Amino acid sequence: MRRCDVLDTPPDGAFDRIAALAARLFDAPAATVPIVDTDRVWFKAAYGLTGVTQVGRAPGLCTSAILTDGPLVVPDTLQDPLARTHELVTGPTRARFYAAAPIVTRDGHRLGTVDVLDTVPRRITPEQAAAPADLAALVMDALELRLSALRMLRVERELMVAEHTARKRAERDRSEMAAYASTLLPPALPEVPGLEAACHYTTASVHDVGGDFYDVFALSTGRWAFFLGDVSGRGAPAAALTSLLRYTLRTTALLEPDPCAVLRALDCTLLFDDADGSRFCTLVFGTLAPASAGGFAVTLAGGGHLPAYSPYPARAMGAPEPSRRACPARRFSSTATESSRTSPPRAPGSVKPDLPPTSPTTPPPTGLSAPPRSSTTSPGSSPPSPPVPPTTSRSSP
Repeated sequence: MRRCDVLDTPPDGAFDRIAALAARLFDAPAATVPIVDTDRVWFKAAYGLTGVTQVGRAPGLCTSAILTDGPLVVPDTLQDPLARTHELVTGPTRARFYAAAPIVTRDGHRLGTVDVLDTVPRRITPEQAAAPADLAALVMDALELRLSALRMLRVERELMVAEHTARKRAERDRSEMAAYASTLLPPALPEVPGLEAACHYTTASVHDVGGDFYDVFALSTGRWAFFLGDVSGRGAPAAALTSLLRYTLRTTALLEPDPCAVLRALDCTLLFDDADGSRFCTLVFGTLAPASAGGFAVTLAGGGHLPAYSPYPARAMGAPEPSRRACPARRFSSTATESSRTSPPRAPGSVKPDLPPTSPTTPPPTGLSAPPRSSTTSPGSSPPSPPVPPTTSRSSP
């Protein structure tokens, strides 16, 4: 009965129609659909009874009918020793005839009855006596349909609540992720005297944190450092790795003047506690120092990429390109050069400069993804180049 959740519910047209049909079948003035509770008999439908919603659970009528396996017929209630004291017999209803059949669930539980009452004694045929059992089956079908509808409604409400909660959580997570992502990039590039720097950064998805990062920061009086990189993966793991790399780069650059040494320290950081072998990074790191002839001397070190910057775009003029030598490192290559003029670091999404063809390298299993490489460029190993303004080459020790 508790599972059906029918007690003390508002009137239902389906049960009212069944009660009215029972009264018409018997040509009786009253018919009810009572549900038997632990201490009362509550009427889900009451046709022909005015002001009666429930009665006590005294034996004789409804309470006795649910205990039978078939219809219960009392031709004259005053002649029945149990029914004669029932309040529907002694009260204003003055019931003298009573016929009922139990409402039984599919697993055998008895919920109530379908009753027919008359104010005069009467006899009925066996066919009429079977009618309450058919009506009780209709009541049970209606209860099952109602129970199914209630279950569906509860499921829909639970889904709506779960969806609302998930949406709120997703919005909160996106807001927190966006706030966290904003801490991984500088809000604005600093003012570098004598240098115009600009950047543009756009993520592939506004709902996720990318693995790209960049920064420009001061080292000492007149000297600056910059980096541009990308870590493996996306989302929170990539953000955590990015935060580690930015912290390592900024702190190590203050202690190590050589960009190659900075990348060696970064490589050790990546390899430390990398159990699953998924911590990879490609990076360009450089320093800016004022040149005596004006402009800046740029020292670049790269890990995981081909040479990121070529200060000799006018090779067609015929001058040989100065030699380049990579600094010793296990998992990255770097090229250190000086020039009198340079461009600011490029942010993700910007157009890369045209580079001379270079042989591809095979990425290592962990760390900064490029093996050590040293190369020497001479007139014998590359096409002749036209003259260019005088430049010098410097390799990191």
